[in-house]
Amino acid sequence: MVRRLGKSKRADIHEIIYLVIVLTVFAVGALIAFNVSNELYLKFNASSDIPSRGKVAMEEINSHYSGVIDNSFVLVVIGLFIGIIAFAMLIRVHPVFLPIYVLVLIIVVVITAALSNVYLNMANTAELSGVATKLTFITHLFGVLPYLIGVFGFVLAIIMYKTWQNSQ
Repeated sequence: MVRRLGKSKRADIHEIIYLVIVLTVFAVGALIAFNVSNELYLKFNASSDIPSRGKVAMEEINSHYSGVIDNSFVLVVIGLFIGIIAFAMLIRVHPVFLPIYVLVLIIVVVITAALSNVYLNMANTAELSGVATKLTFITHLFGVLPYLIGVFGFVLAIIMYKTWQNSQ
């Protein structure tokens, strides 16, 4: 039987890798999109051809953008964590595989640290630092993302390897 990506209803260490990739793409995309939105807002206000109603509307959109994206990121993180934990309860894994899981988890935490540094280095550039300060949740979560993924991975291991005992 062939296992297709997205058809599996189980969570394992590979789901943590997907989680890190999704969070990194979302955060970098949000940072770039907010920078583009901010640049458009500045050019919009500098133009004398735009009526004042349009400038007020653009200012309102730009002021709400950071809060909406920042809060959406927190909801995505919480939702993905809950989903992975729920699906991890479906897996029955023999405890003999725990050392392999811990080794792979350490590798994933190192990769997460590198991806976290990618976002933080982008956020600290002169062009993006102004908009990154407005994305407080995203910037803070990426500062602690390797620790968060490490703790989450160990919780996931406890759930997966504890349920093996219950299936005996």
